[in-house]
Amino acid sequence: MVASTPKNAAPLGVALGSRLGFFLAALLGLAMLGPARPDAFLLHGGAPHPAAAVDLFQRWDAYWFLNIAREGYQYHGVQPQVGQVPRQREETNITPFPLYPLSIWLTAHLTGDRSIAGLLVSLVCFLAAAFVLHRDWRARFGRSHATRALTLLALCPGAFIYNAPYSEALFLLLTALCLSRAARGQPLQAGLFGLGASATRLAGLLLAPAVALQLWLKPDRPPASRAALQEALLAATLVASGAGIYFLYLYRITGDPLAYFTAQQGWHKMFTAPWSTLAAQLTPDLLREPTRLLNLGSAALFISLTVAALRRWRAGEVTTGEVAYLGLGVLMPLCSSNLLGLPRYLMVLFPAYPVLARWVSTCPRFWAACALFCLVNLPLLMAWLRWSYSL
Repeated sequence: MVASTPKNAAPLGVALGSRLGFFLAALLGLAMLGPARPDAFLLHGGAPHPAAAVDLFQRWDAYWFLNIAREGYQYHGVQPQVGQVPRQREETNITPFPLYPLSIWLTAHLTGDRSIAGLLVSLVCFLAAAFVLHRDWRARFGRSHATRALTLLALCPGAFIYNAPYSEALFLLLTALCLSRAARGQPLQAGLFGLGASATRLAGLLLAPAVALQLWLKPDRPPASRAALQEALLAATLVASGAGIYFLYLYRITGDPLAYFTAQQGWHKMFTAPWSTLAAQLTPDLLREPTRLLNLGSAALFISLTVAALRRWRAGEVTTGEVAYLGLGVLMPLCSSNLLGLPRYLMVLFPAYPVLARWVSTCPRFWAACALFCLVNLPLLMAWLRWSYSL
């Protein structure tokens, strides 16, 4: 027990320290800037929580998850959005995937409060993900490198979302467990964790090709072997079944086999080529729009990390599943015509952080990167808290 304590101290300190830091920053920021105006987006039957500490991170998409946990899925009938989006007069709550709202619903039976349940699920999942990732990275890269990578993940722009009733922490935990089990040659466990990930977010489907490649291209046997192919197909099928079951459920309640994608049009999200999406951001007024600068900066960082990860894969430092998941995870949001929330979609791509830690392997570079992430996070956090920017 004594020998294991130092190993657990780093992930515990990073996870709890970063969560507490964002909480204090939010409290101080709102105290200095004045109270937020929640009336503009308290829809979906939502309301401020009477406990200020609970309500602090209850913003934006949190109300979607709480609405589903409270009322279930409704294709129509959710309260009209204030301001009325032009293409869709009513929002619908079917775009969030079900596992996180289900976790809130189950936990609320213990807490008696859905908002507290949502926070507990997010914080516990982030803490668990920190332990899983640090253990894996420590075994492969050493303790100091693992701690640097975990710190960068915990402070990445948008990482304050792990404090909120959002699905990111649960998704991070499940994807980390999925790829870890695939790397160990455990197809059933990898598939089951991947099933949970694809039932949490659409991006979980990206794990299907990632784990299939990981299991099929195991270095200890030829890829053409029947066992390798069977394991790859088993894991990929299990991963895809999480989202598949949800799509079948939506078809049952809506009669529309493409109901999820139809609903996405309410947020003006449609498929487009990634280069077209990025080119559309490059307009003369770019410098006057910080959110577009943030989107482009996030995209540039993770594209660069993907290229670097490919090089590390050739050197044997990054697994096949990790580099496949990272590349597809960067590509997927860039294929949307609307980059709203891009930093949040990219920050959960955990294979990028050991690569980033290589770039900042010296103390001055590491602390400079942490300081830069904090400087970006502070105004982003304030804008999100004050309902000025939806991440």
